[in-house]
Amino acid sequence: MVAQPAEVFTLADLTQYWNRDWKLAQAGFGGAGGGLRGLRGNTYLEGDALATYPRDEVRGTYLPRVVTPSAAGKLSVEVAADKGRVWLLEIFADNDRLVSKLIEGGTDGRAWELVEVPLQA
Repeated sequence: MVAQPAEVFTLADLTQYWNRDWKLAQAGFGGAGGGLRGLRGNTYLEGDALATYPRDEVRGTYLPRVVTPSAAGKLSVEVAADKGRVWLLEIFADNDRLVSKLIEGGTDGRAWELVEVPLQA
């Protein structure tokens, strides 16, 4: 048996298994079970969902993507928060804030929500 060489893995590498069009920055490894004080939960893949938590309490996780939309283009994303959690979703295009919305977890678990943003401008 021959040992495989060690691989360097960063959380940003998760997007190659989730959606290669997106990049991931400022995500945290955190702690299991939703995190501890000062440590957020883990950033991980769960099926086809990318669960993200910020690296620290000051800066949020950042998911940039470059697109050239059609005249009737729109961005559609499904987002959720875990039970008992809330986070702020902000969507920007060319430094203009298009969405600023609190995403709240459901009483029974994750509450998925479809957010659609027209990109005509």
